[in-house]
Amino acid sequence: MRKAILFILITMVLASTLTITYGSINETVNRFSDVSKGDWFAPTVAKLVEMGGIEGYSNGTFKPNRTMTQAEFIKTVVATLHEEEPIAEDEHWGMNYIREAEKLGYIDGGEYREDDLNKPINRYQMAKIIVRAVEARGEAFKENARDYSV
Repeated sequence: MRKAILFILITMVLASTLTITYGSINETVNRFSDVSKGDWFAPTVAKLVEMGGIEGYSNGTFKPNRTMTQAEFIKTVVATLHEEEPIAEDEHWGMNYIREAEKLGYIDGGEYREDDLNKPINRYQMAKIIVRAVEARGEAFKENARDYSV
């Protein structure tokens, strides 16, 4: 599941036509105790950190083998493509990201309920969000899947 999530995130990063720098990989490895330069996902994580989409956990880990929740994925998409939202108070931490994703057209209003935000996100949900984000930004998908590789 984590590999599928990272593949989609790779697609999202490459769609933005940004490049990955060697320095950002080193910074990421230093930032997260459970990420090393040799990890297949390190360049993508480094780019998403650089773009503001991923912060990791407060204990200095990334938890690459953990399944991503609905809130975490939506937060990653919104923060990567736009800007950081304040953490919600007196409700689920990700509700400001949910509202922003609704406003941007990445998800439908009421599609993600507060009670479900800690549940794992499935591939269908991820793909739907990515397609809507790309379309809402006025971007087109590349026809050759090889164009999405790092």
